[in-house]
Amino acid sequence: MQLRARVTEFVQRFVQLAARHEEDTFGSTAICFPSLSFSDGQLGSGTILEDLKELTMSIGRIEGWRRSVSYELFKAVSSFEPSFLPHIS
Repeated sequence: MQLRARVTEFVQRFVQLAARHEEDTFGSTAICFPSLSFSDGQLGSGTILEDLKELTMSIGRIEGWRRSVSYELFKAVSSFEPSFLPHIS
């Protein structure tokens, strides 16, 4: 596997873990799709954790990232709505 693909997978998983941590800690997340539980016959969605060890081991990195400028930029970009794009004619 290429290095770029590995780094991309790591970053995607880290963001999913950070979003799950935000949901568990603060009740919602602004950086990823929210997790929804299985209810009324509807399938759930969100990050699947086989055990909490991965999340527990990442909490320090997640909290550090949440205090950084890159987190604020990522949050701004992930909530960006296409309607704000200038219309190019």
